[in-house]
Amino acid sequence: MFSAKAFARPLKGFSFINSAYASVWLGFLAFQLWFLLRGEASAYTKTAGVVLTFAFALIYSFGFGAIKYYPRGWSPHQRFWGFFGLLSCLAVIAIPVFGVFAASFVTFLVAVVAFTRPSPRLMWLVPVICALGCLVLLVFGAAWEYLSLTVFYPLLAVAISWVTGAEQKRNDLQAALDRANQREKIASDVHDLLGHSLTVINLKAEVAARYLDRDPELAKKEMQAVAELAKRGLAEVRVSVAQQLGLDLDTEVDLARDALASAGVRCEMAVDAPQDTDLSQVFAWIVREAVTNVIRHANAEHCRIEVTPKRLCISDDGHGIAGADGHGIASMRRRATEVGANLSISVRPEGGTVVEVQA
Repeated sequence: MFSAKAFARPLKGFSFINSAYASVWLGFLAFQLWFLLRGEASAYTKTAGVVLTFAFALIYSFGFGAIKYYPRGWSPHQRFWGFFGLLSCLAVIAIPVFGVFAASFVTFLVAVVAFTRPSPRLMWLVPVICALGCLVLLVFGAAWEYLSLTVFYPLLAVAISWVTGAEQKRNDLQAALDRANQREKIASDVHDLLGHSLTVINLKAEVAARYLDRDPELAKKEMQAVAELAKRGLAEVRVSVAQQLGLDLDTEVDLARDALASAGVRCEMAVDAPQDTDLSQVFAWIVREAVTNVIRHANAEHCRIEVTPKRLCISDDGHGIAGADGHGIASMRRRATEVGANLSISVRPEGGTVVEVQA
């Protein structure tokens, strides 16, 4: 516990921000030092007061910056009690030197408990410290105005610690929510990318297998397309993980036409792409996902894709998927919401599904 290794490299890992934040309040110790130096105390007492004040300030400042790791190998409770105990000893020694003004140390001891305690249960120390501070005032016959040193300022330190603690918890929760949203987005992107690519690869591989003996050239062409799709899918997944993915609507429409043709679905298109880049990319994602659903689930013979600057509509004459709660549909809804658009999925009276996005 008290090995040389525990006290080695005291500044490695030191938080200068925490130390600076705590040290701002040390300026208040100058008042008690000023009253001591301008008084009639002996030179020995004044020297002792200066040494005690600077020692307290140095340990206080260092402790706030190093309590999370120093002394090394100590538990959080051991570090806290070592830090708090050392400052408490200095405060007690300062009583005969500063007299009633030694109560100034109460606020700093309470701040140590409020900000660095490893357990909420240690808050019982706050009323104990304040009570001992009031006892010092009573012993020296101080006026009631000095209660601010042992009651008001310590409670202010506790209040500040609660506010900053609540803010830190809020920030931690927000960070956790952001991480969850990011994981969901990555999962959605990977699903959209791989779901589409693997569906088309599977279709083209089946076509190649059927025509391998009857039309080797067509089979070869389809397998080359499979290889190209696999390369493209891998590249898009890498870009998506790097959070740089942006699809091109015209490219996705062309790919959709090719994928539908490979699946034996007749395709009709009318495209007037949006000028808004974000909306265009969302339309591209939804075209990709909706066409994948048509190929996978609809068993359709005909599909129509209509794009205007503010509207996207994809309809088919298949079985219908309205009301499905698949991951792809959730992804389409999320993407539409991100750009302020509304997505609706409905069943056609004559059969089939209509996916519509209105910006």
